[in-house]
Amino acid sequence: MNPSAEIPPQAAQQMLEERFVGRRSPVATKPRVRVTANRIERLGATLIRMGKIDGDGLAAILAAQKRHGGSFGKNAVSLGLINPDDMQIALGIESGFIRADGPPQKIPPNLLAARNPYSPEAEQFRSMRTRLVTGKLSSSADLFSIVGAHESSGAPHIAANFATCLAQLGRRVLLIDADLRRPSLHQYFCKKNTLGLADILADNTPTKKTVRQTFLKSLDLVCAGAPSSDPQSLLCRLEMQKHIDYARAQYDHVVVLTAPFGATADGEFVWSMTGNALVVARRNRARLSDLKKMKAVLRDVGAELIGAVLMD
Repeated sequence: MNPSAEIPPQAAQQMLEERFVGRRSPVATKPRVRVTANRIERLGATLIRMGKIDGDGLAAILAAQKRHGGSFGKNAVSLGLINPDDMQIALGIESGFIRADGPPQKIPPNLLAARNPYSPEAEQFRSMRTRLVTGKLSSSADLFSIVGAHESSGAPHIAANFATCLAQLGRRVLLIDADLRRPSLHQYFCKKNTLGLADILADNTPTKKTVRQTFLKSLDLVCAGAPSSDPQSLLCRLEMQKHIDYARAQYDHVVVLTAPFGATADGEFVWSMTGNALVVARRNRARLSDLKKMKAVLRDVGAELIGAVLMD
């Protein structure tokens, strides 16, 4: 690869933003939320159901809040009754996007769309979501691949957080890890990478047996399964197309993370089946020549470029 072909930031912006879904949004400010007595009661009841506090603990929090002011959560943490992760999960349950049955011990720090929903980065994911589901290519939002333009592009991070944002709309979302050489998505949702896509393809395991609920109410996950040294021999099988067709019939959105573009052609089989691709590239890592080659390959396999994300 020719280092002189490295794409400058301005050229990357120009090329990628031609079909850019994830353009940066202005820094989001956290909205002021009026916490009513009813909401405090619901949060307290949720923390009790989670086993984090009891009735005496709730009374102590309310007394501290009356005495010192401040938020319910801040007082609960100050008293040492809960930690910040407990409060984030309780808020997610109370808001309706985290499952009340079997919530996680903590939300993984890299799942920003769920852990810090008012952060600037979470706002960028919501902007991406809005452009995809309401724009000209909204019909493509029901099934698409997320593709790294190169290794270490950050595509798994985009896939996990973007799928989370889609699920927060209340739509049924299935996230599939089809990078069989470097499985990663199970780590975002505190799952073990055991039964997964490789088992569907190698052993004809029914898709239903590999779909796992995540702690997010509307988001399910198919892990990659055991890493494979020959993913192409699996991904080209008819079972892969059957798996995609089943998922599309059961879910509002199917998001498939593939192997990155580059040394192997693993992802090309999946791109042709999904028919749509959202490309992820990292600033000062993507090269113009490689992006052009990737665009040509997507066209050759019949996949439409529906957007791109440029990572810092």
